[in-house]
Amino acid sequence: MLAEISEQIRKEVIRNSKQKSCSIDANLLEIETTNDMAIASVRFTGQLRDGPDSEPEAFDEIWHVQKI
Repeated sequence: MLAEISEQIRKEVIRNSKQKSCSIDANLLEIETTNDMAIASVRFTGQLRDGPDSEPEAFDEIWHVQKI
């Protein structure tokens, strides 16, 4: 699940933005399951650059992904 989410996010960033991913790492923090639903908390860190001549900028985000 983590690999699939990471790949989808990487493709979405490239497709919908002028930013270019320099590096991206994903770490699964937690999975909560209740009844027939699972929520995964994933921490994404890495660097993005706005254009070919710009300096990379670091990012650090936690995403909560729900699957029913």
